[in-house]
Amino acid sequence: MNRIKLILMLLLLVAAGSCEKENAFVGSSPMAPSGTGATASAGSQQDATLSLSKTQALAIINAHYSDTFYPIKLEQVKGQSRQQFTLWLQSTPLASSKSYLLPLLSNPTTEYVLLNVTLRATGKKATVGLVGVPNALTNSYDEAVAVVAPVIPVSIPVKICKWKNCSPRGKCRTWVSIIPASASCPTNECNKNHPCDPSDFTGTWGLVSLHQAIAAF
Repeated sequence: MNRIKLILMLLLLVAAGSCEKENAFVGSSPMAPSGTGATASAGSQQDATLSLSKTQALAIINAHYSDTFYPIKLEQVKGQSRQQFTLWLQSTPLASSKSYLLPLLSNPTTEYVLLNVTLRATGKKATVGLVGVPNALTNSYDEAVAVVAPVIPVSIPVKICKWKNCSPRGKCRTWVSIIPASASCPTNECNKNHPCDPSDFTGTWGLVSLHQAIAAF
């Protein structure tokens, strides 16, 4: 009899232990994996500091200047530093525009890229210095300044023009260029009080500034 009681007690203890384990499992609330929070945070940080390849950056530049330049390829990139831009500027008839650009040249966060392009209006070659404007100076220059040195015969007198117009993707662009002295300078189409309509440029790249694109080089 004692042996039977002992066996029954052992069976009861085993059953009780099983019930406790089952209740513990059912009563536990689901927990996110320990790395979930860190992953989400890292994802947000990556979105905030978007990294562009040179190919992606050039696609953005092409989108904003497609009305003026034929598509630019990576092999047309000829420089990307302040020193290269300054030396190029001084070697062109645009040298006197340095005073206008001085606030940009003096700012350490200004970005530069030199490009050899083909102009849609004439089919002729030109060198363009794209200057990415830091936030502190966008009220004066908008997001980017395109400094254009088209090939004009030395026998033709030239003058320097500065103006602003809207890009095909809704950005206000600043231009500095030489044109024949007999021609009229283009008029301004936009400024901080009269912005362009960016409604036709949506998606991820629509949120990327020209300063960011130029900085990728």
